[in-house]
Amino acid sequence: MPIPPVPRGLRVTPPNRTSGKTQRVLINGRTLFVRVEEDADGKPCAIALGIDRVGETFQGLLTGYADAISLALQYGAPLDDVVNEFAFTRFGPIEGFVEGHESIKMCTSILDFVARHLGIVYLNRHDLALSPEGRKEEQRHPALAPVSRPTLAVDNDDKK
Repeated sequence: MPIPPVPRGLRVTPPNRTSGKTQRVLINGRTLFVRVEEDADGKPCAIALGIDRVGETFQGLLTGYADAISLALQYGAPLDDVVNEFAFTRFGPIEGFVEGHESIKMCTSILDFVARHLGIVYLNRHDLALSPEGRKEEQRHPALAPVSRPTLAVDNDDKK
């Protein structure tokens, strides 16, 4: 029996025992665990993130991000909106090549990886994948293009 959609503004907390999926990947050599808890219909209702070799501050920020996404989903935010908001978010310190995921081979940040992983697994948004079967390299998402940084013109008086 399908559960009706959650009206916005009413929180539906997950049951004490849920099923879910855990994805383990390496991003530039750092291990990231993404745990997605699912409700009775198989929709994501909570996420948890863990990463190795980072300080307490960075792990705390990741935990806060996961809690915010979990609360948004429990209050009825559409997963598509969450995915669109965070996909291709670009910042460091952890970005780059991804090992261990069948569709995502590069990410611009951990938030980017998590959002695109949720979109691919739960929304069938294969447009978020960088290298699924049959996709050409030149069709990569423009957000992953190299960042051009401004250069400073420096006068070198030593060579005069």
